Amino acid sequence: MLKLKMNSMNWIFNANSLNKKLNNEETQKISFTQKRKFSGEVGENIIILEEKSRNWVFTRYYEIVGIDQEKIEDDYNKITIAITLKDIFKEDKLIEDYSYSLLRVTDFKNPSKHYNKRVYNRIEDVEFEAIVNDKIYTNRTILGTILNALHPDHQKAFIEFLASEEPILLTNKTDVDKVLNYLYKYVESNIIEPIKYLKSSGELFSSIFGQEEFTNLGFAEDIESMENVKMVKPQIDLIEQYVEFLPLFSEPERDTTINTLFGNNKFRTLFRNSRLPLNLN
Repeated sequence: MLKLKMNSMNWIFNANSLNKKLNNEETQKISFTQKRKFSGEVGENIIILEEKSRNWVFTRYYEIVGIDQEKIEDDYNKITIAITLKDIFKEDKLIEDYSYSLLRVTDFKNPSKHYNKRVYNRIEDVEFEAIVNDKIYTNRTILGTILNALHPDHQKAFIEFLASEEPILLTNKTDVDKVLNYLYKYVESNIIEPIKYLKSSGELFSSIFGQEEFTNLGFAEDIESMENVKMVKPQIDLIEQYVEFLPLFSEPERDTTINTLFGNNKFRTLFRNSRLPLNLN
């Protein structure tokens, strides 16, 4: 596992913006031009981000072993960086899998846009470790994944719920652990409990009227026209597929899960002034 020096800078480089295609040689050079000087130093690390099959992925990382900055015409600098290959990841790493651990990302539907418009971006050491060692910000990843998977009506309802319970969490002072607990409570009372009621009601109806009648049971907004009928059995079948995960939202399991997940004070510090990891659908 990679150990980083204290207070080091690290970088994500967009391979598509470089003047040459990187190969598997241990030592090579990359170059680019820009007006400002490159502020990196020898001994710092570079993660390579590149587009493959329409996906943006992290593929490898290097250590900087030399930097040459030459002034050229029109106040531009030609920057040449000598790099040594440290590791090629066994599998390419989708940027989406790390988006909730990267401070720059605010568009969780398209996280690559925050890194593929420029040659490079600086990242903190905890972000670097998240990518290289897969030590992601677990609770924020769970929070963001659930929030962005919710139906828009539930997203808005949860925000209203949060505003009534602890409105400061909707400012740039989000406490990830607190919000995750509130989200679990919301999901339990507004999604899981209705699911349980629907499942129990379906079983009761089937036991009284039989399976054939149950198959024909549905709900319609307009009983006269019978348009947009939502059949109950397909919903029950879907519930059965995910019923094994429902205990995760019960209070004892929830508290144990949150308290035992990977926690990192560096992440909490890095994201202390960030907003909810949510893109409203």
